[in-house]
Amino acid sequence: MAQPLERKIVGRARALIAAPQRWTQGEFARDDLGRPVSWRSSEATQFCIWGALNRAAGELTEHEHLRVRLADGAARALRGTTPSISRLNDSGTHADVLALIDSYLDTSAS
Repeated sequence: MAQPLERKIVGRARALIAAPQRWTQGEFARDDLGRPVSWRSSEATQFCIWGALNRAAGELTEHEHLRVRLADGAARALRGTTPSISRLNDSGTHADVLALIDSYLDTSAS
């Protein structure tokens, strides 16, 4: 069974990138003009899967070490069927990324 915080982070990350225009490849985050920005930036409007996981974990805590542990734990949970979520994000499609997330959310439901 999934840990509640992992599931919450993955679900929030999915919400952040649900629309294709809110997802990106090759950078953790981008602004409205497509320029790379930090996933922490208030100007970030597009996220890769890692940027979305970090943003979602960062919404739960401002403690940096805990945020990293939470984002890494959520990423580990997603890795069940793919060796690299980064590679999937950067060489796959938006639909591929959402399918990975949805598969995890479906199988981890209580």
